[in-house]
Amino acid sequence: MNKYTVVHNGQLHRFDGPTRQVVFEKVVEFMKKSNINYSADDLLKAIDRQSGFVLKPKSIGFNDAMSGALALIKFTAGKSTSATEILRRSAICAACPLSSQVGGCFSCGVGGRIAKAVNAIRAKKGSTIPIPAEVKSRFCGFCKCALPMMVVTRIEDFHSETPEVNQTRPDNCWLKTTSTNFSNE
Repeated sequence: MNKYTVVHNGQLHRFDGPTRQVVFEKVVEFMKKSNINYSADDLLKAIDRQSGFVLKPKSIGFNDAMSGALALIKFTAGKSTSATEILRRSAICAACPLSSQVGGCFSCGVGGRIAKAVNAIRAKKGSTIPIPAEVKSRFCGFCKCALPMMVVTRIEDFHSETPEVNQTRPDNCWLKTTSTNFSNE
């Protein structure tokens, strides 16, 4: 199955079809209707990339999720992102095919420890809204960071990555600098 997903005006739009061309035609129709400029070549490449994502049942332990997040986030500096930005990022991550469930029992095991650690970090960052349920026990399959920490952290508090690495992120990723979802908040 070929597919393409894009967030436009805060809403997730998914397209799929039996062939690349069918998906391309659906997306082009949407882009024209929504007055969105696009490159046919870039769009076809994006469809190929997104169609190649395979959701694999994969779990990651607490130490792996936290070490990935701590390596990328300067969690002692800065404030939390706005509530609107937290919700926007959470929606994008929840729809991402690279987002995966953290392994272990959520109530008392790995998930519970992540929730406790993230809440402590969030208190330091001054965040007051609850982390949306769709990301609170998940991690980013791209960078292996805990999503609850990622969605509340301001861009300047992330460890920088090379442009070459950044360009391999999914097209809808809010951390991909060329994505329409990228924000400096």
